[in-house]
Amino acid sequence: MSFVSMVERNVLSVREAEVLAAIERRLTNAEIAAELYVSVRTVESHVAALRRKLGVDSRPKLIAAARVRRRSTIQLPTNSFVGRDIEIASARETMTQHRWVTVVGTAGVGKTRLVLELAATNDCVPIVVEMERAQDGDVIAILSRAIGVRVDDDADLLGACGLALAAQNCLLVIDNCDRVTQEVGATVVELLALAPSLSVLATSRSPCGSADEAVFPVEPLIEGTSSIGAVRLFIDRARTAAPSARFSVTDYVLIKRICRRLDGLPLAIELAAARVRHLHLAEIADRLDAGLGLLSRTGRSDRHSTLEAAFEWTWDLLEVGERDLLSQLAGLPGSFDLQLAAAVAGADVTDVVLRLLDRSLLSQTATASEPRRFRLLQSVADFVIYRTDPSIVRRARCAHAAHYLAHVAQLAARVRVDDSRDTVDAGKRLVADVAAAIDWAATDWPEVAVELARWLAVVLEIVGPDAASLSSIANAMAQPTVRRVAPVVWLYDIGIALCYGHMPLVAELTEQALGIAKEDREMLAAHSLAGLLEAYRNPGAAFAHLAIAERLAIVCDEPWTLAHVLQMRAVAMKAVGDCEAALATFEASMQAFARAGDAMHVNNARYMMALAAAEAGIRTDEAVAWTQESIEYATSTGNLHELAHALLAQASLGGADVTALREAIDTFRSVGDLRCLVRSTLLLATLQPPGERLAVIQSALEVAARARDSAGQAKALDQLISAHCDAGSYRDAALSFGSLVALVGEEHATARCPAELVIRLDEFWTAIAEGRARSTTQNPQVATAVARRSLAAKSKLKSEV
Repeated sequence: MSFVSMVERNVLSVREAEVLAAIERRLTNAEIAAELYVSVRTVESHVAALRRKLGVDSRPKLIAAARVRRRSTIQLPTNSFVGRDIEIASARETMTQHRWVTVVGTAGVGKTRLVLELAATNDCVPIVVEMERAQDGDVIAILSRAIGVRVDDDADLLGACGLALAAQNCLLVIDNCDRVTQEVGATVVELLALAPSLSVLATSRSPCGSADEAVFPVEPLIEGTSSIGAVRLFIDRARTAAPSARFSVTDYVLIKRICRRLDGLPLAIELAAARVRHLHLAEIADRLDAGLGLLSRTGRSDRHSTLEAAFEWTWDLLEVGERDLLSQLAGLPGSFDLQLAAAVAGADVTDVVLRLLDRSLLSQTATASEPRRFRLLQSVADFVIYRTDPSIVRRARCAHAAHYLAHVAQLAARVRVDDSRDTVDAGKRLVADVAAAIDWAATDWPEVAVELARWLAVVLEIVGPDAASLSSIANAMAQPTVRRVAPVVWLYDIGIALCYGHMPLVAELTEQALGIAKEDREMLAAHSLAGLLEAYRNPGAAFAHLAIAERLAIVCDEPWTLAHVLQMRAVAMKAVGDCEAALATFEASMQAFARAGDAMHVNNARYMMALAAAEAGIRTDEAVAWTQESIEYATSTGNLHELAHALLAQASLGGADVTALREAIDTFRSVGDLRCLVRSTLLLATLQPPGERLAVIQSALEVAARARDSAGQAKALDQLISAHCDAGSYRDAALSFGSLVALVGEEHATARCPAELVIRLDEFWTAIAEGRARSTTQNPQVATAVARRSLAAKSKLKSEV
């Protein structure tokens, strides 16, 4: 087995990837340990894991595997790179002098190919991001998906992306920025400040306009009187299209004429060269001279008009069936496979797709582990859509949504009783396309949008959430037109998935469900959702809803819902401090999930049981065993979210090092599980040196506040107060105490407060009042004013007494 296939089939953890990168730089284990702030034994463990995963037996082979793995992220076309030797050398020199280089030039000039060639030979870790379909507001979400970072809102995404990119020397390649140049420019400026080792290569038809940006123009292959590069490219591509072709001196004159007629644009030259299979050079030249290169649109440059001419001419060569299919495919929101193409066209169109691919109107994306997929280049899609009736584009989008609705519904129907690795992998491959369908349908087809959201929510709950897909569900459900057509039972399924990081929206869905539920199954769904919400938001209020739901689950013979209700009751019991009862109820929910055939939720309840025991300091030996079972389950199924849960429980038991806990934190952040992100970050804070603890706690507090996780906020404030007291910063501790008072009330806050601060509270009235005010406003000036008014009222009351 080759290195490439082994790396593609084995997913490395974040820390393993860092260790592998360090090995590639030929660092010793001791040097790696010093660089990553871990023990040599930990490094040795990672090295052993890397050898096992990559199937190698020596350090030199690990170095080779690291290089293959890094380069495998760059998907270079298989054809040769012709005519850009000077530009490559000059661009490399520019990159040594500037951290951000934007390659600019007209459409079809070869900007993308140039930057991919640069990235493939660069020493930094390449991350390629495609912006060709981006709209305003999409940039940070697209970047975060490529980097592997997922959080709840754009502000947090930017910081999280910066932290991820700062972890190693990265080259961020941002392709096709044309539609979002200003947003890309502002984002890159921030990322460069957050990640000092980051370099950026971008492509655009125009500069992003930042002072930090070095603009590297790429000109057509014809420069002045020289057309050597353009002619070389044409001949190379023509010989690929027709391997038996031979060119005479006269032919070279015609080729030069064709290349000049196309302004030396590589894409136009490649399209023309492909026609050598069907037409003589003289015919190609004559067709271009006859006017195909003179087509233009209002507001377009002459050079773009020439590129349009190449497309127009290719369009004229298409058969009617090829044109019709291309018009339909141009309406799809992303790449497609042959099955989706058939669904859009209503018939098997394999031959037509392959002919379009042969005509260079489609590009192909394929990996060893996934079916072959295709996509239209953006410039081709724009060209085709301009000539396509909008109703055809809408029908294609409808077919896309219906196609993925059938697929996700089929998967969701079995996913709760089939947690095999194949099922998990199938779900992971499906979620992005379903999310894209939801994004479109939310506006144009709300009935399908809500059904897509319901089934995707079920799939994500089992295979592991995806923050971007959860955001698509949340955005759809935030629209009144979508919510209005949602059955109560579907609101329950959707709410389960959204509770990871969209609790305010879950509260709205709960209110709607309780307001319209009438029949028993509707009442069961509504009260189950209410019990879920309150178990995390206000545990004492959860029990009444869960009692109703349990009775109805038995009446309606809904074993899975009964198991989930028991799990939520255990969560509420744990939150109110009844740990022994919680453990017993978790065990009951495990048994109920087992009867329902849901092994993933059996494991999830087991992890919760282990964590509850660990945090209460009881039944430790059993908790260790439960945790190990959870790790084995997550590893066998490839469920990274459940593995992160198990690592959190293990760390709570004192059995995991900081490295494993950080891996869990990375996973919680990427999947959008904000509650567990808060919990694991607070645990990490307890393992940090005193000088670093405050920053870690503060980050957890910010996430908890954004997630409206009041329990997480309270725990974070507890740790923040203690950390400030340990550092002797009693005014800062009083500020945090004021925020805690606003959250849980003065009596409860005082009971939780360290004794050394309690005896000093009267000294810090102003700080406490300001802290309380800050809980409702993030503006320090407003908070101070509120605090002063509060103190004035308090002083007046004292004087009157």
